[in-house]
Amino acid sequence: PFFESQRCEIVVSSTSSPGGHRGGFAKMVLSGKEHRLKHFTSSADIAVALLASATCGISGLPFKFRDEEGQEQTVADGAFKNFLPRIDDQSITVKPFSDGIDVFSFTGQRSDVGPSEYVPMSFGVFPPPLTLLEHLYELGYQDMETWLQNHLDERLSALKNDQEDLPEPDFKCPNDGMLWHKEVLQRVPVKWADMLHSKNFLATNEPKILNEGTLEIRAFRPLHPDASRLVEIAVKRWVVLTELDFQWREKDIGENTSETTKEEAPNSEWISGLAAAAELKTLLRSKGRIHLSWIQRAFLDDKCNKCSVDMPERHFVINTVNYSLIFAAINAEEANKWVSALKQALPEETAAASLMDKE
Repeated sequence: PFFESQRCEIVVSSTSSPGGHRGGFAKMVLSGKEHRLKHFTSSADIAVALLASATCGISGLPFKFRDEEGQEQTVADGAFKNFLPRIDDQSITVKPFSDGIDVFSFTGQRSDVGPSEYVPMSFGVFPPPLTLLEHLYELGYQDMETWLQNHLDERLSALKNDQEDLPEPDFKCPNDGMLWHKEVLQRVPVKWADMLHSKNFLATNEPKILNEGTLEIRAFRPLHPDASRLVEIAVKRWVVLTELDFQWREKDIGENTSETTKEEAPNSEWISGLAAAAELKTLLRSKGRIHLSWIQRAFLDDKCNKCSVDMPERHFVINTVNYSLIFAAINAEEANKWVSALKQALPEETAAASLMDKE
């Protein structure tokens, strides 16, 4: 709920200027800008944002990243532009060290919570012995506890006066398996060789295409007790199944599907139930994508009353967490091909659950 309601902002430094990693950190300081990420559609989006916010040299080099608008940016630690970011006047800032940034007022502000003992910034590069690390852990806990005892009541009072209560988000937590980890490795260079050539990393690490072709999106049905009515769609779309998602668009752009970029795929939050049926119908008629972690089952619709004797079982069904989607292939052989590809692409946990449901 914290991420879905956009209450969390992950701060990174970014620049759109060319040049890859050359002069990366100096370029961040001189021409970069503060960039706040808060639109997340999957666990992988959050992990990539956190990795970007922790990229400061010893932990890695700046890497290419597509922002919410699909624009390619080079990103690194947000501290290069703002060491103590705030959301509003009630934000609580925390620093881990006693020297450096705030001693010389480089940020123009002082943190709310900081170490009550001397903690040198060099510990961030050369960690101290384990016994001292354990002491620092306890020190951080005690310093935060002291701040809460001294300031929590006044902050809560200010919050009640200045802000309205945010509504509770509707949230379900399905088992994503390790698909998010696979997606992160395809979006973020973790090897030094890849970091040094990060300019081409995104282009050479697109998810592998498992199947593609024209399908008819026949209909969908919401999977909850109060919505048993089938909503007709009946449109043909070019569909692509990758290692990470199942996506469709209005027409094929040619045999070279690598031209399909991430910005062409709209926000997939609707599949988690955040969009109404009317909005889902609009998405199905245009273009969209379903992350494989949201798909629970894929099977041939052997009870379909629309399949004739000449074209048996050409319809197949994809059950997501909240919707049942019905597709029609040109024949039974193609339908079987799609179902087989989907079953192979689904996470092991989902495939095993699908088999148990069938039994």
